[in-house]
Amino acid sequence: MHIFPTEKCRFNILFTREYRLVQRAAWPISFIIENHPGLIKKHLAAVTGALADKNLPDAVKRNLLRLLQNLIIPKKYCGKIADACFKFISNTEEKAAIKVFSISILEKISLSFPELKAELKLILETAYDHESPAFISRVRKILKSNLT
Repeated sequence: MHIFPTEKCRFNILFTREYRLVQRAAWPISFIIENHPGLIKKHLAAVTGALADKNLPDAVKRNLLRLLQNLIIPKKYCGKIADACFKFISNTEEKAAIKVFSISILEKISLSFPELKAELKLILETAYDHESPAFISRVRKILKSNLT
């Protein structure tokens, strides 16, 4: 039994301009994808494009990043997703959860693209003193394990 069958997927609801609808749909969709990651495959291009949208609501951004942190991201999307995540981490106005999910995604991507480790480490160490406790906690964990 599928909770969210692919043929009936209404994933594109996240990309409408109806803020309340988008906000309320983003959270359950992220958890559905977490439990059924195969459902996101045909939507990865849309997700990747959406992350570059400067007007993307925080709820959607946060939940798209939440679902991406648990996926094996195909290499063809890694560049654009990494770029968006680096921008989120570097933006002093960005919400803590968005930054923390971005760090997790970049950590996973850096396993496939080790050349990103030095850049990620530099950005994390630079931002470390000015960030939230959640950010600091995630950075400590990542710096200990994968970026050394």
